[in-house]
Amino acid sequence: SQGIITVRIVAHGDTKVQADRVTDADTTEVQSRLGSVVFGEGETTLAEAVAELLVRQCKTVATAESCTGGLLAKQLTDVPGSSGYFLRGYITYSNEAKISQLSVPSDLIKRDGAVSESVARAMAVGCRDAAGTDIALSATGIAGPTGGDSPEKPIGLVYLGLADAEGVVVRRVLFGEHLAREEIRDRASKTGLNLLRRHLLGHSRE
Repeated sequence: SQGIITVRIVAHGDTKVQADRVTDADTTEVQSRLGSVVFGEGETTLAEAVAELLVRQCKTVATAESCTGGLLAKQLTDVPGSSGYFLRGYITYSNEAKISQLSVPSDLIKRDGAVSESVARAMAVGCRDAAGTDIALSATGIAGPTGGDSPEKPIGLVYLGLADAEGVVVRRVLFGEHLAREEIRDRASKTGLNLLRRHLLGHSRE
């Protein structure tokens, strides 16, 4: 699917047992080489992999979204049992919503713009404080087709934030102006989920 790479391993053998033995060995080798890039096998989705980690670690999460318009929250809650870890989602599309719901300072938005590292950081912190969760994810960006009026902030630019008790991590991602609006939003939400997954594995600050 969009933004996800699927690796298929095919083996030939005189019997199914022989073929399975080869694929099992190859699967182990692939996982060893790719490490934490691999999030699952078979039909496992990224959201399911994240859900398993959240449940195992007894962590709760909330989301604060602008450009993704609730897609992060949707993917997290697509998994049965998500009420055990997903507490709240904020869709703060306007600057006023960011200020009133997430306590983002208005002077921060005026100085850096809504699509900026500082605002993504403030959104994540404000979301965590308001929702009372262990972790909060934020997303702010330019999905197009309008906007992106400067080289510094082109269409496809997204900032993703993650806040927990130890601090905040923000990732700047450029998905490219060639992608359609829905593709940018979809990839941004998946990248946000992967940021959360890597955080739960202890890799988000690398």
